[in-house]
Amino acid sequence: MKKISITMITLALAGLASMSAYAGAWAKNAQGWWYDNGNGTWPASTWQWIDGNNDGIAESYYFNPSGYCLMNTTTPDGYIVNADGAWTINGIVQTKAVGMTTNTTAFQQANQSNVSYEEVLKAYQTYMRKKNTDKYNPIRYSLVYLDGDNIPELIYSTGNYHAEGVRICTYQNGKVYSITANGGDVFGGYGSITYYPGTGYFEADDAHMGYEWDELYLQQGTMAQEVCYTNYNTGDDLGNGTTTEYDEFRIKGVNTTKANAENYRNQLVGALTPSVFQYDNATKLQ
Repeated sequence: MKKISITMITLALAGLASMSAYAGAWAKNAQGWWYDNGNGTWPASTWQWIDGNNDGIAESYYFNPSGYCLMNTTTPDGYIVNADGAWTINGIVQTKAVGMTTNTTAFQQANQSNVSYEEVLKAYQTYMRKKNTDKYNPIRYSLVYLDGDNIPELIYSTGNYHAEGVRICTYQNGKVYSITANGGDVFGGYGSITYYPGTGYFEADDAHMGYEWDELYLQQGTMAQEVCYTNYNTGDDLGNGTTTEYDEFRIKGVNTTKANAENYRNQLVGALTPSVFQYDNATKLQ
């Protein structure tokens, strides 16, 4: 259990604009940990998704008939919970996205609340013009609300997107930052990525020469963290071949199995509605 004060948890949850998990506070007495839903009720004889640290990601906890969270045991319906009470599969905590994440501090958000869309667009256009070196294949871009604040992010790619991929930037305190965490400051390839508006998640899902890979990242302020990575052999372009020599699967940088990685990815974004940036359909930089 995250052992922080009830006051701190309550203040953190109060700032969340939208979430499907309950908003309340953890509490503890002599019998154990329980969860105050904030309306005079508490969960009992049930599972409940709870985002206890306001990062937009909830863990699932089981509460006994008296309302106390089970820890480090097997639940009555046969699932494993760890020492914190969180549901795990093969030792991996199961999570799901529950709404808009807060990826900048309250201070940063307050200082950006009066920033206009036009100001941000102008800053992004100035930034891109410095990088636009091919007049025959101009930069194409979109402004999207990738994370949960009121400042749009920039997704753009050049005409040489097969080699240079896609870039993602954000604007904070009068400055443009590249947040893309792959290949220098580029992400994916082929001028296309999938993103999940309001959550901070974005990913590339590509296949080439018998290999398929998926990279899921989470924007965290001016940076991006690799959340889940899968890369595996599917045979050659004709469907031949069974080698798995180069298979690789990671969750937050830790090696795991294909099943674990795919399950973790689905827990996070499988139920979310994706959007797609495509070079051919994006706005041309003038």
